[in-house]
Amino acid sequence: MPSAGRTLVLTSVAHFINDGNTWLLPVAYAYMVKAHGMPAYLAGVIALAFAGLGALASPLVGRLMDIYGRPLKLIGIGMGLWALGLAVFGYGVEFYNVPAALAGAVVAGIASAFYHPLGSAALALSYGGSSGYAMGVNGAMGSLGRALYPAISTALFAILGSNYLYALISLAAVSLAAAVPMFLCEEPGLRRGGRKASSSERPDMRAVATLTAVVFARGFALQGISQYVGVVLVSYFGYSFGQSLGNEITFFLLPAIVGQPLFGYLSDVVGRRTLLAGTTAGAALSAVALVATRSLYWLPVFGLFTFSAFPLSLSLAGDLVPRSSTGLATSLVWGLGNTGGGALGPLAMGLLLSSMGLGGVYVMAAVALASAALTVLVPRPPKRSRVPLFG
Repeated sequence: MPSAGRTLVLTSVAHFINDGNTWLLPVAYAYMVKAHGMPAYLAGVIALAFAGLGALASPLVGRLMDIYGRPLKLIGIGMGLWALGLAVFGYGVEFYNVPAALAGAVVAGIASAFYHPLGSAALALSYGGSSGYAMGVNGAMGSLGRALYPAISTALFAILGSNYLYALISLAAVSLAAAVPMFLCEEPGLRRGGRKASSSERPDMRAVATLTAVVFARGFALQGISQYVGVVLVSYFGYSFGQSLGNEITFFLLPAIVGQPLFGYLSDVVGRRTLLAGTTAGAALSAVALVATRSLYWLPVFGLFTFSAFPLSLSLAGDLVPRSSTGLATSLVWGLGNTGGGALGPLAMGLLLSSMGLGGVYVMAAVALASAALTVLVPRPPKRSRVPLFG
């Protein structure tokens, strides 16, 4: 298989598993609250530890990429950490050992920092200026994992005698198996040769910082709303907790499987900044329409626009800097920007819902619209050579 095509396949499998793993924890929180009577605030503490460690570790992961230039090998390390984190977390869930669950979430949070900056860096190195579509295809696999893993975990739970430890160990084994080809494959990587970077190779960190701030505001607002979709449906739209609610959540998540490659392709054609601003505004307006009309037809539209950040923001980050700084740039944009905003947004959304009900959605939508408007401050990236999608 050509090098670029092989990279797309390996990173797509890793993206499927990584994003699927991240949605195992919220399902487990519900189980711990229902089966063990865990206070809801403890679920919030564990969730904050997971997201916070992911945000803090991401720049370090990107720096490792820029030093060693072997993104696939580093993704393999991340998959191994996922396996360890899920096994420890599963023990904590099964035996209601909160310190173990917290420790597992911390390791899983560090593991979650690996994929996005490294996967995007690997694709940017392989595809150059046409990485938007490649990242879209790759992102669709992440969306598929995000949509399927909650159902897979509950099915394993039922098959394995209602034992959460066995269910998560099974999925930990999948993560560990995915790490093996990452270490075995040959990758050209990126070598600096020990020479000092020329002025043309130095990253424009002001541009990266501006994009990070824009993506932070986007993640803060849109992840804040999306994490409370289930709460809104149950508390304000009259849904009961059960299969119908699960169906609506799937209805919300599935459109991104098509949307990510679509927006990735369009970003190669019309520009990443334009698409990033347009999808952010589209998500904000569809969230407002959902609350104003209470029509669930707006739910998949909101999901379509919300989960488009991976191919747009990270391909734009890769375009803004020399290839030798791709890892650092993408880790800052995704880790401090998207993940950092996504960690704080749900906390703010919870406070807003408690104090002003559905009016909180309008406040967060206004923040998203401000993010869309501020995208114009991100510099236009230099033109890069294009590489055929499948090598």
